[in-house]
Amino acid sequence: MRMKSTKLMLAGVVLSILAMIVLPVPALSAQVPTYQLPQNSSAPVITLDYQGNRLTRINDAPTLSILANGKVLMPQSYAHTRAYQGQISQLELQQLLDFIIRLNRIFDYDPDMVKRKLSSVRTQPLPAHFSTTVIRVNAANQEKEIRYAAVGHGPAVTETNRVRAITKRLEQLMSVVKLGGTAELTNWLNAANQELALKSSSAAPFKAEDLEDAVRREDGSVHVRFARTDGTSITSVTTDLTADGERLVTVAQDNQ
Repeated sequence: MRMKSTKLMLAGVVLSILAMIVLPVPALSAQVPTYQLPQNSSAPVITLDYQGNRLTRINDAPTLSILANGKVLMPQSYAHTRAYQGQISQLELQQLLDFIIRLNRIFDYDPDMVKRKLSSVRTQPLPAHFSTTVIRVNAANQEKEIRYAAVGHGPAVTETNRVRAITKRLEQLMSVVKLGGTAELTNWLNAANQELALKSSSAAPFKAEDLEDAVRREDGSVHVRFARTDGTSITSVTTDLTADGERLVTVAQDNQ
């Protein structure tokens, strides 16, 4: 279905987005532990990077860096991409650290043990073209780096499921920054739910944590996808807004 986009969704695009970002995940209690941050407010606390994917990089900085002052940096890693910036609050940073450190136990990750566990469930090696996900955390007077090839592919064990959860949450943050902030996320979420209701009046509406991918490009075009699974099927709404304002919406339900 094609239609003209609303003026709201054609709000001005800037090269660097400096919006307060509310993480699109279920809210944790405000009473989370306080994790000590580096004294240098410009020091990276959390970074996410993808390495070895055969694409030529023009910037070796991590794909995502979250600094102690809450600044979110996403440099231009490849010629076909662009740079973004965002900002999260100190509470949001602490909630994110709690998700990574306490709930997903990043400091307990033992690569040798994970390798042994995977060798017992993995029947064949992963293709060489998959990239390696690199996550680094510097907080609570500890530093940790995790390197895991092909996150989201192949058999999984408890530890790799935790890495996948961390990666997904950081990628959701990146998508919100690329989209332009929380207000834009809400607009697109409401639009997706309207389309979903037209397709299936009994379908439960999407939530912010169902955001799978989003990007607002330099030419003004936008791609947004919400998706969820019930274990047997995947329900999704994908919206592509062209630079001239035409909107293509795809509502799908696919068996897993």
